[in-house]
Amino acid sequence: MWFNKSHWSLEWAFAGFFMNYSLGAISHLVIQDGNGASAVICIILLFITYIQSKKVRDSSNFLAQFGKTKYIYKENKA
Repeated sequence: MWFNKSHWSLEWAFAGFFMNYSLGAISHLVIQDGNGASAVICIILLFITYIQSKKVRDSSNFLAQFGKTKYIYKENKA
């Protein structure tokens, strides 16, 4: 997730975290120990992170273009 090499692997990482947190919240609710709030908070933070990640990866966004060259200059030797 830190290096963002592949869009596919990033989406699966977010899906894995969501499944982990949601199943953790469900298991805490089933055994009624009262500790499910932390998993719900993690799910909310995961959604916020996912939405922000989508905004940054948007090609029309300034942050997505940061550090990329705008023009590639090629000399025509004719």
